[in-house]
Amino acid sequence: MQIVILIDGSSSRRQRIQKLLEIKGARRIGRRVWIVPKGDIVLPENSYIVLKKFRSVEKPHVSGDDVNVGSLSLVTYSDLPQSNVKLRKRLQRMMWYAPAIRIAKSTYLFAYVKKRMHPKIVTPGEIVMLIKSEGGKCFKLSKLRPLEDWMHKIIRNMFKEQLESRIKKIDKLIDMLMVRIASGSLDKRSAEKAYHEIKSFLGGVEVVSSVLRRSLRVNVDSGILQMKERLERVKGIIGDIEEYRRGDLLL
Repeated sequence: MQIVILIDGSSSRRQRIQKLLEIKGARRIGRRVWIVPKGDIVLPENSYIVLKKFRSVEKPHVSGDDVNVGSLSLVTYSDLPQSNVKLRKRLQRMMWYAPAIRIAKSTYLFAYVKKRMHPKIVTPGEIVMLIKSEGGKCFKLSKLRPLEDWMHKIIRNMFKEQLESRIKKIDKLIDMLMVRIASGSLDKRSAEKAYHEIKSFLGGVEVVSSVLRRSLRVNVDSGILQMKERLERVKGIIGDIEEYRRGDLLL
């Protein structure tokens, strides 16, 4: 059994690839994710990755150009109630602390991390428990490894791009908060609440970054430092919010 994950290409190209997978007898288990029972997979390179399930766990290792992302876990879920805003927000907060790549909506690929070594990390098992407790359906596979060397490098880059994307999102959230503070649409209490939520998101990036820096040599420290400095300035502004709005506070 092999797991095929489509990671690139236009919608029409993905549809063509999906037809090829169906011919192979593949079964779709999530967005862009297929199980192929047997046979070789011949698809356009860099548009997909193939994972195979093994009995043992392999730790990640990087030495120069030699990249091994180790064992991975795949989680895909469905049937969560769209009206449950609290659940969606809780899931969003948890995913900020998960060393996972977002393959597509409701589909994530997790790096192997020992919870006891990194207690703040959110594991695939915790995500599965939450979803099932709320009546959702979930599919999880562990001990997966990429079949080709070039796939390891693509996955490592995807982990880095995921962290960089989260840092950019934090940057935008800070911009939005500053606009709302300046316009007077937020009182001090609401501004503080928004600030702490953004700070929590950055905390998640720090936790995940710390793990991936050690295991895969993924480094986004400069981006994290910039966001920390920005949040410190925001904290000072909120502390003197009225002076800032009058233009009496110089930063």
